[in-house]
Amino acid sequence: MNTMFVRNTVDTAFARIMTRFGFAVSNSDDTSVVLDSSTVRINVTYDWRDSYEVDVALSQLQNGIPSPSIPFNLGEVFRELQVPNADNVSFLQSSKEADVVAFLRETAERLATYCHSCLGGDATQFEAIAKRRSREALEYTRKVQLASIRERADDAWRNKRYGDFIGLMEGFANWLPDVDKKKLEYAIKQSRP
Repeated sequence: MNTMFVRNTVDTAFARIMTRFGFAVSNSDDTSVVLDSSTVRINVTYDWRDSYEVDVALSQLQNGIPSPSIPFNLGEVFRELQVPNADNVSFLQSSKEADVVAFLRETAERLATYCHSCLGGDATQFEAIAKRRSREALEYTRKVQLASIRERADDAWRNKRYGDFIGLMEGFANWLPDVDKKKLEYAIKQSRP
């Protein structure tokens, strides 16, 4: 792989964004390019040595310092800004240069089309993405926690140990699927004297 491939590809793919929104390359090496405007940072990386993952992430710059410290990935940005097929178009893993070139061109086009508020440094948009990140992290944590008790809860339900079922599931009442909510309601009724 040509060590200038990432830089050249980003320069070409993001040329319109660089011109329109005042971005310039602030750092680059053989796997990454950092584009900065006065208010926004775009990190583009391509791990062509190991995983072949292409990553594009955005941060708001405050006095030249990225905020948050962990940049928003493309999926978070695209989901918040309702880019069509956000999850399907926000990630690439490929060892083929042509795929990487096409992905970065399409990504830059989607950013310019749907994410101009972010590219322009709109603080309220970055706040909304941060709130989305927090919500999605909380939802994921709840799913993991629920999955960790699921087997015990199902066993308690099958064996009509309604008190155990309630103890396991009650803390998740607001996030349970309808069928589990009905089971919980039934278990509560059954456990009353």
